Amino acid sequence: MVLPLTIRGDFIVDVRRLTSRQTEELFNRCQKPNIRRGPGEPDTVLDDAKWLAAAPDAYIAGWQGLTAQVLRELGIDLNEEPPTANGTGHIAYDVELARDVWREAQALKFSIPIVQFSRDMLQAVEREKKSAFPPFVGSSSG
Repeated sequence: MVLPLTIRGDFIVDVRRLTSRQTEELFNRCQKPNIRRGPGEPDTVLDDAKWLAAAPDAYIAGWQGLTAQVLRELGIDLNEEPPTANGTGHIAYDVELARDVWREAQALKFSIPIVQFSRDMLQAVEREKKSAFPPFVGSSSG
């Protein structure tokens, strides 16, 4: 399932809803040994490099309305203007560019809202599933 998320103005990201299993698999793929492990600490920790490469591929299905101005608003310093499609001023979706934006944009303005939106979609689906089934006969429902 893919739903649109407005990031800024006309910039809309098509966000994939990951299942709980897909999210767990993504995080598991992005782990590395915790070499500074102390008592009570986990054996593995998130590997930032793996996360920055894998997360945008998992969460972002595409986008519309990305412009050089939006990139600047996301905190990305542009050395040169990126190519735009058909003179519209919009930058076409590209997997490599999505990874670059994920890595370079201020997290609170881009990656965190995308991950949270995907989680919210999953929670909404899980709530709908629970409400679709009536309680079992004899169950105690308040």
